[in-house]
Amino acid sequence: MPGRPTVLLTCAAVAVASALTVTGVAPAAADQDVVVGEKPLSDVPVVVGAEAQDGDGDNSAEEPQSTNQVLSVATHGDLVAVAGTFTGVRNPGSAAEIDQRWLFVYDRTTGQVLDSFRPTFAGGDDDTGDPDDVVYGTPGVEAVAFAPDGQSVYAAGWFTSVNGTTRQRVARIALDGSVVASFAPSVDFIVKDMALTDDRVVIGGRFHRVNGQPVSTLAALDPTTGATETDFNLPASGSRDPDPVVSDYVQELEVSPDGRWLAVAGNFLQVGAVDREQLALIDLEPTGGGDPEVATWSTDRYGLECYGDYQDSYIRGLSFDPESSYLVVTGTGGLSSDTEALCDVATRWELPPTASGDGLQPTWVSDTGGDTLWAAHVTSAAVYVGGHQRWMNNSEPGPAVWDASLNGDDAGPGSVRRWGIAALDPLTGVPLSWDPEREPRGRGAEAITSDGPYLYVGQDTRNFGPVGDDVQTGMLAVLSTAGGTANPQPEDVDLPVDLRVVTGSTTVERHFDGTTLDAPVDATGGVDWSGFRGGFVQRDELTWFGADDAYYRTPLTGSGYGSTTNLSTSIDYADEDDEEAYPDTPQTRYGQAYGIAETRAATYLDGYVYYVRDDDDRLLRRGYSLESGILASAEEPAQGRDWSGATALTFVGDWLYAAWDDGALYRFYAPDGAVDYDSRTLVDAAGGATDWAGVDGLYTVPSTGSVDAPAAPDTTCSGTTPWRASYWSNQELVGTADLSRCEEDDASRGGGLVRDWGTSAPDDASVGEDQFSVRWTRTVTIDPADAGRALRADVTADDGVRVYVDGTRIVDEWHFYSDETYTGTSPALAAGEHEVRVEMFEYDGGAGVDLTLSRIDPPTLPLGPDNTPGDTTITSPAAGATTRTNEVTVRGSATDDRAVDRVRVAVLDRDAEGESWLQDDGTFGPEFASRDAALVSPGSTSSTWNIALDLPDGRYGVDAVSYDEAGNVDPTSAYREVTVDTSPPDTADPDTTLRLPRAGQRTGKLVTFTGTATDDTGVERVRVAVLGQGDPRYRWLQRDGGWGKRYAWRAATLADPGATSTTWRLRVRLPAGRYGVDVVADDVAGNYDRTSVYREFRAGRDRVKPKAATRRVAGKRSVRTTLRGVARDNESVRDVRLRIERLGAPRKRRWVQPNGTLGKRAARLRTNLVSPGAGRTAWVVRYKIPRGRYRVRVLAYDAMLNQGSGPAKTFRDRR
Repeated sequence: MPGRPTVLLTCAAVAVASALTVTGVAPAAADQDVVVGEKPLSDVPVVVGAEAQDGDGDNSAEEPQSTNQVLSVATHGDLVAVAGTFTGVRNPGSAAEIDQRWLFVYDRTTGQVLDSFRPTFAGGDDDTGDPDDVVYGTPGVEAVAFAPDGQSVYAAGWFTSVNGTTRQRVARIALDGSVVASFAPSVDFIVKDMALTDDRVVIGGRFHRVNGQPVSTLAALDPTTGATETDFNLPASGSRDPDPVVSDYVQELEVSPDGRWLAVAGNFLQVGAVDREQLALIDLEPTGGGDPEVATWSTDRYGLECYGDYQDSYIRGLSFDPESSYLVVTGTGGLSSDTEALCDVATRWELPPTASGDGLQPTWVSDTGGDTLWAAHVTSAAVYVGGHQRWMNNSEPGPAVWDASLNGDDAGPGSVRRWGIAALDPLTGVPLSWDPEREPRGRGAEAITSDGPYLYVGQDTRNFGPVGDDVQTGMLAVLSTAGGTANPQPEDVDLPVDLRVVTGSTTVERHFDGTTLDAPVDATGGVDWSGFRGGFVQRDELTWFGADDAYYRTPLTGSGYGSTTNLSTSIDYADEDDEEAYPDTPQTRYGQAYGIAETRAATYLDGYVYYVRDDDDRLLRRGYSLESGILASAEEPAQGRDWSGATALTFVGDWLYAAWDDGALYRFYAPDGAVDYDSRTLVDAAGGATDWAGVDGLYTVPSTGSVDAPAAPDTTCSGTTPWRASYWSNQELVGTADLSRCEEDDASRGGGLVRDWGTSAPDDASVGEDQFSVRWTRTVTIDPADAGRALRADVTADDGVRVYVDGTRIVDEWHFYSDETYTGTSPALAAGEHEVRVEMFEYDGGAGVDLTLSRIDPPTLPLGPDNTPGDTTITSPAAGATTRTNEVTVRGSATDDRAVDRVRVAVLDRDAEGESWLQDDGTFGPEFASRDAALVSPGSTSSTWNIALDLPDGRYGVDAVSYDEAGNVDPTSAYREVTVDTSPPDTADPDTTLRLPRAGQRTGKLVTFTGTATDDTGVERVRVAVLGQGDPRYRWLQRDGGWGKRYAWRAATLADPGATSTTWRLRVRLPAGRYGVDVVADDVAGNYDRTSVYREFRAGRDRVKPKAATRRVAGKRSVRTTLRGVARDNESVRDVRLRIERLGAPRKRRWVQPNGTLGKRAARLRTNLVSPGAGRTAWVVRYKIPRGRYRVRVLAYDAMLNQGSGPAKTFRDRR
């Protein structure tokens, strides 16, 4: 989120209803294309409290930390909501303090606090058991956001009530200050952040129950009711703290402006069932639909350790760019001995589709040198970061004065002073010139957000700007885009161009169309270019490296040059004269970054200066801000081959042109700066008009016209060489590969590869025998027949190895081992093409990799978190039943998708005034109490349960609720009312009569049964059973409409249930046939009519004979012979019989008998019907019969006992 716990209202917003009607999704905020001004507005409310005044901001025990902070800012139109831990606010220009704790709203057009919005918050002060607020912070409202209609706000934090109304940590408050009644979630502990999408309110924090259910750290709420949205089932779990003083929690949330992504940060090791440490990206709208899921996007960098005090989470700020293409992360962490750890830095991370998979690396890292960054906010013009930092661009600080083993708390070479807030270039993270300062720094700026015209900064100090300027803003500073500064973006350089070649003190210009270089024309312009070491032109300014170890900027004025600025001296690098820099003597000349004095052959592309150094043969690069002129303090390898022969460089289109010490000019294919060294192509041979070996620099200025760019080399790999192999002369695959080429696969290894270099260097790979790394990439096709299967990788490597399938890492063994074998399996793969990537590094000794790919069934995926409650039922006593004993046994069942853990039973005395519950000691009292029932199958997905209760005579309500092993609670408990009455029981049986149908009556197919039932106390029900004719296995009409052997009945409708006399009625549709009906009445005491009424009748007319046939004889060589077929009837098939005759046998042994022997009687053998009573049914029968030839005839019977037959079928049993 922008700032520490912020909510960016203008990202995809939530749809709300209730007393406030649904208004749809809020429009996105207008982006800012300029860097805001440095001076805050004066017509802004002054947030008051006990500000931090000390400026050290070092988080030491002596550092007085403020307990009054602005933590979140949200806007809607002209309204601004401000939340935090402050105690009051003053209108601009007024000395009167408004007692408004934790949250207020003001009108930005007037600066006046909204009088109608005066909610009062309570609770939270004693929730943590942490009186020093070391772990949990200070109670307050941590996050605020407007509903899209702007008529209410959502607030989240520590509170337990609003305006005296219970609201556990999350509330919706109308602009008149009233609590929106329909939105009433309950969260059991602190909510640290909140994010709104178009259909959810997502909350993150230290909680472990939401709305009574076990939902931990991350949850989604319905924006109208606050109910838990169970399709969002992605709790963050697992503490990074090895000795968990601090449990898992979510610290930060941020939704991308397009509503697709949710970034989550905090102290966790998993999100859902997926491993993610500290940082996760959730796909809210997965391709193809479905529930939100953890995106295939992760990094290992937040698994590294910072200073020992930060063993939980050190991420503190998240912000997406306006185009939802990248994420900026800021944090704390202190100093670390691990140079890869992202402590006290800001980082940029590309999002899908640009970057996805595991093991991702940041695009850039902007370092403070050891100070916390609490907040981040991205606009098109700048990345704003706030904290209590002293410097930015400080990747090379010296040793800390308090611990010489750690580097930090020092203004290193290249650092610039940026007290408490800074603006960074989005391309590179290099600081812009914007420097309003926040002094004293206090704890820091913890909330930064923007709308179209303004940037809002929440902090814990009252000053924004140098102390001498006496700019007092309270804890909220608002800065305007009016009069803001543009941050110029890089210009593309395309053919044709005018090449300017610097040699000695002179410059010549040669027009170049990609093929031909025109004759040189003097372009010295009266400037002595002695000492020129390379440069580039962007936005009509020449930036160049020159004499005195410095770099300069000179405007181009047509064919001439303007006044030159020495950037090395004018930028005021902090290492030069900052009183807090240690040691006092600058570590480089001018305090500029290491390596600038040694830079030569420099050029520029897309935010970065590419160059060669006198003391390094590689091609290097570092970030550069066109706006501020600041060069990044950190450099990185761009290409690892030998560039010592380059005398000058310049980028044109996708090509890097290089003057070389052999006197020639070459070009290298370099799309997006990734230089392919082996694509070197001669452009201008030695001996021409320019001696390229003697030039000191080369840069381009735009020219007129257009020409085609040189054709790009073909880098696709296929056929027998499908692997794209890239080799680096470092162990970390850093920079552009030294060499890339197509290499063969190994068909015997399923398209894998075998490379065994022993102790030698890889053949012709331009790397040494040790300390190199390689990446192989290829496409593997999954055929439709293998769809849903997985790829398995068996890989042996010396030393470290990683294997990825579609970006998902399935082998991760990046360490020093020799010839170790590892196995990994991908998820299930769809038919089509999939990318396989293999990475390895060699430290020393032998080197090689052996990879086999195979297709296997996918592994069983781990179960995700269980957020689905079970279901509870009570089966006895019957609803409204009266028992005749004080010992009442309640029985029921409980089901769950995973495992039933327990069933809680509570008993309510319905005769008492007010609520009265059965207590543990057997008495009744007003406090709710319950008992656990006995489970028959605890831990299973379904279990019956029972509990014995001793109850006096009276009326009771029994409430039963099941819990699963995850702690989910059935939200709709089972409830049943019973009466205990130990007075003498009713023993008299009821009496039943049947009026229709009459005996032997022929009815229609829709048969109406009617009659009466009487009893001395009350008729409970009448049971009606219908008996069919035919096979006794299918004689009773079942409740599902089929026919079966088991006696079954249906309950008739009583005209006056519970009365001593009532008529009854039941309608049943029957196929034509002959039937009997059996009727029995039950009374309320459980007595039944022991002399049931039975009557036979006919339904409908049917003279159509059924038809039958034998379809198949199977198992001719098995122990038994299986016969199958079908039978059909216009009404229903009730029975199918077979006559099986052995051909050629004597008469006495001609017919198959029911026991499988042969006899002289033509027996009718039973079959098994698949759908008895249906108009069409399959039949099957198995018999063990002697070998021989047989003829089978099928006889079918319908409900009217009409008989039909089918054609005879001959078969042979050859067993």
